[in-house]
Amino acid sequence: MTTRDPWTVESDGITLAMAGQIVATAIAPDGARIDEQRANARLIAAAPELLNSLSYMVSQIRHFRGQGNKQMDSAISAAIAAIDKATS
Repeated sequence: MTTRDPWTVESDGITLAMAGQIVATAIAPDGARIDEQRANARLIAAAPELLNSLSYMVSQIRHFRGQGNKQMDSAISAAIAAIDKATS
């Protein structure tokens, strides 16, 4: 399950909000440059949509699994593992 409202990146490029409320800041304790922090913020903001899209994709192509296409089986397994990591 993901959040019902989309996450957005605020004008500073590192603060994340949902429904107008600040929910996180993409700080970099390892001393990352500001462009890396902004890239991380964009990735975090996109995560719910990425998860939903990946879940939909897997549901649509799952019937190909086990039909002798090792690359397809591997791709589906990797997608399922990523979904499980995000939802467990």
